Amino acid sequence: SGDPAELMLPPGATPEQMASFRREWGFDDPIYVQYGRFLSRAVRGDLGTSLRHGQPALPLIAERWSPRRMVFLAAVVPRPSISVMEQHRNDPSMFNRAWVRQNPQDEKVALEFVYHDCPPDRLEWVLSTRLVFYNRKALEEPCPLRAWPSVPSSYIICRDDRTITPEWQRKAARELLGVEPIELPGGHCPHVSRPEALADVLEGVDSR
Repeated sequence: SGDPAELMLPPGATPEQMASFRREWGFDDPIYVQYGRFLSRAVRGDLGTSLRHGQPALPLIAERWSPRRMVFLAAVVPRPSISVMEQHRNDPSMFNRAWVRQNPQDEKVALEFVYHDCPPDRLEWVLSTRLVFYNRKALEEPCPLRAWPSVPSSYIICRDDRTITPEWQRKAARELLGVEPIELPGGHCPHVSRPEALADVLEGVDSR
């Protein structure tokens, strides 16, 4: 069976337990809704949580499959073996204080902190992509990597980011990745606010 509930739950799970599992993980939604949800997260570097390991999927993929290059776009660079929340407790400069505990599902919050530089003609579509902005487990679970893969890395800073502070982004690029960051004007989501500029930067990264 291709039903995740049948694959992941123990034998003898009741129909109610299976229905609850599908509802909790969104498997009862139409496949096109599930796919759209996955894409909206993937553009932010969130590939979801491994059901088997109970940990964010992205580091697990990086550990098992050697990429040619890692590109971090206005992203938290997790420290191996600790969670993002613990990392933030150790270094509160990571996030803009005004952003902490905000809910981007609130339209006003999203417009103030995330999409403040997005062209007005794209806002209706952009706001519809906020299915789940952050996976809480990805913030709470320790990064399962022992070390980041030994491959070239690039870090693209969003200079006017109101979520992850640009100062922390610069520090993360230099101290955690050992690279000089590439700076892009604008807020946290250049893939929707200035996709052409982002594409130019990514082409330059790929040619290095």
